[in-house]
Amino acid sequence: MEQSAGPGRAAGDRQSEFLAALERYRAWRARDGGEPGAIECLLDRAPVAAEDAARHRRREELIERAVHEDGVERRVAEEVYDLARDEGIEPAFAFELVRCGVAVTGPEGEEPDAPTTLRGYPTGLYGLPTDDARRERLLRSTFRRLRGLLETKGSPEEALIAFAHEPDVGEYEY
Repeated sequence: MEQSAGPGRAAGDRQSEFLAALERYRAWRARDGGEPGAIECLLDRAPVAAEDAARHRRREELIERAVHEDGVERRVAEEVYDLARDEGIEPAFAFELVRCGVAVTGPEGEEPDAPTTLRGYPTGLYGLPTDDARRERLLRSTFRRLRGLLETKGSPEEALIAFAHEPDVGEYEY
């Protein structure tokens, strides 16, 4: 007995069935001598729409997890996801950095004239930055550094270890 297409079916099975149906439709159109039309265009675009929908669901899942499990403010979690995508790293890696409280806290991540404590450390190291632009700059520099290491190291584990050993990487409370 054939299983019906439902939520329990694997995405790959549904996509394979869809592609087979698309090929049958194209063959039928070719036999009839019909020109490709709006329906065929829509069918061609369906996998793209499915990928976009899956990406959106994944975005929401990662953000919800950061908000509910890790206590990250929703706007910060959304910023983390979006900036990670902009900077070319997997958002899941970005959220792990946030969960662990690790960032590039040296000159790349901080303004040169950032306010400092009596000991000379940037105040951003000890709490949430008051300026959204500072946080964005810190996140971007952190994600860029990690992306560079991911591109040059043999594995994600090696890249994360190398990232943790960078001299200007330290603790940061998002």
